[in-house]
Amino acid sequence: APSLKHGILSMANHGTLFIQGAELMSPSMQEYFLQVLQKNSVLPKGGAEEIPVNFRLILSSGADLYEQVRSHAFNGELFFSLCVAALEIPPLKNRPQDAAAYMDFLQKSLFSRVSGQSEDVFSPALRSFLETYSWPGNAAELQNLFQYLSCIYDNSPLELEQLPPYLLRQAVLD
Repeated sequence: APSLKHGILSMANHGTLFIQGAELMSPSMQEYFLQVLQKNSVLPKGGAEEIPVNFRLILSSGADLYEQVRSHAFNGELFFSLCVAALEIPPLKNRPQDAAAYMDFLQKSLFSRVSGQSEDVFSPALRSFLETYSWPGNAAELQNLFQYLSCIYDNSPLELEQLPPYLLRQAVLD
């Protein structure tokens, strides 16, 4: 269990704790968060008495958590405690207009920081690939790629051949 004195729960107290990848939480961690939510308190590691906490817990998941509850892979009581409001956001591959807008945002924010310019830094071939790629890693993959490209950018248009190997293989196969 995280320590309240220096742990994530002390930082989240009177705020919000966001946990990405809820489907990967161990059963013991699921049980721990369920107890914290039910009691609104934690027993700090090594502590003798419980301390009240008040925070909003938001989970995201790449899997259908209700299906995980049905297959007993996710704690049903925790699911129903948290499922007060649920949003289902389609993957980026199903929202090409959002992918394009996010690419524009990342280009302006990342490349203007390293080069002082925000105009298109991609060759036409690379831009075409980026616009048609399906982004199976979703927004995290897109952001990671743009961070990578901003690190190797040398004020000349980035070319398709400068993609990381896993993506270059995709570009060559397409």
